[in-house]
This record gives sequence, structure tokens and C-alpha cells, in this order.
Amino acid sequence: MADPLTPEQRKKVMRSNKGKNTKLELAVRKGLYARGLRYRLHGSGALGSPDLVFKKRRVVVFIHGCFWHQHPGCPKAAKVAQGREPKWAVKFKDNVARDKKNIEAALAAGFRVAVVWECAIEQKRKSSDKREATLDFLAEWITNRADRKIIEIG
Repeated sequence: MADPLTPEQRKKVMRSNKGKNTKLELAVRKGLYARGLRYRLHGSGALGSPDLVFKKRRVVVFIHGCFWHQHPGCPKAAKVAQGREPKWAVKFKDNVARDKKNIEAALAAGFRVAVVWECAIEQKRKSSDKREATLDFLAEWITNRADRKIIEIG
């Protein structure tokens, strides 16, 4: 199927995609804050720009959208428009490589790493049992689970 938008319209739509403070990120932040956890936002430098940093607990959290970060096996992962496959393949490959590099940098700095995928939070309804269970598990891992260096929720 051909793209119904002109190149200028498509460029405007793509520029409107936010990288920080997304609905997904806000849902995770509010859930963890409600559970008594305090954090810093958008760490930088050697940690690879995680979404949340719990410096005292030596934990970082990366919150990934299934589309942009290519969640393996997820139905929300990218479906590329015909005719644009090469461009998108490079974009998604670069995103995945950057994610891997950021996780390795955080681990090398001595932090534990949590990756939370969009499909684990389920944005359709304001309150969701799946979302609450995910946030409960994440909060418990942040506070008590020093045995696992990295977890992926999704």
C-alpha cells in the first residue's frame, strides 16, 4: 500500500514523535512514584541515557516502544510500508544496536538494568491489571532483587 501522505506531511508526522515524556514513560513513572520509588529522569553520559535512574539503588530503567525498538515476537513491532523497506531496516537496526550499547554501558558502570516494553504496560485503559502487575514486579525488583543484573519485561 502506498503512503497516502505527501513527503512534507510525512516529515511533519515523524517529527511529532516524542523521544522523552511519552505516555508510556509517564505511566511507568507515575506507577513507580505511587509505589514510593524516587528517581532521576533521563540519565546521560556513561549510562547511555536511560529513562529512569535510581542512583542509590544502582538501577536504570529503559522504557521501549515495541515499534521503534523492534520488540522480538511482538505484534506491535514495525510493519514497514512498501517501497521504504531499506530506509526503515537501517533505522530499526540502528535503534536496536544503540539499545544494546546503552545496556552494556550501564552494566559496565555497575548498574542493574530493567527494560520495560510497551506491550507490558498496555496503554488502552487507564487502569489495567496487567499494568499494575508489571509495575508491582518492577518495583519489587528495583528494591529487592540484587541477584539479577538485567531483566526484560514485556
